[in-house]
Amino acid sequence: MDPASTIVLALVTGATFVAQAIGEKEVQEAYQSLKTFIAQKSKGNVNVERLEKKPNSEAQQNALKEEIIDAKVDSDMDVINGAKAVLEEANKLPKENIPPAIGVNLKEIEAAFMYLKDITATGTGVNLEKGKFQGGITITEVKAGYSEKLDQKK
Repeated sequence: MDPASTIVLALVTGATFVAQAIGEKEVQEAYQSLKTFIAQKSKGNVNVERLEKKPNSEAQQNALKEEIIDAKVDSDMDVINGAKAVLEEANKLPKENIPPAIGVNLKEIEAAFMYLKDITATGTGVNLEKGKFQGGITITEVKAGYSEKLDQKK
């Protein structure tokens, strides 16, 4: 997963834990620390607050990812390590305490091409809905119900 996607995933995870008032204080502390790093490194050019209001919004996630890339915080090791810390703390919790996250969620779809690759989600990986395809849609390398703990056991 590219650094910007890892950062967004960590922010979605942290925002979800905070919004649902679940998780240990370690997750929330790591999340607050990540937000502080991002604010400092981006000089306030990355707005995490919109994501906190709608952590499962793909539009908010995409906008945030663009801001992260534009502010070049996706290459800052403090931010990257902060994102990893949030995910590591979340992975330490019992599975029932972790809210599932959907990795991609399309609704009406039509296609005539779409290529999705390297999708990682703690919940559902992809989730189409209506359809119409005829020429298109290739989905590869989906890890649904993913946890780094499970991956390390292989």
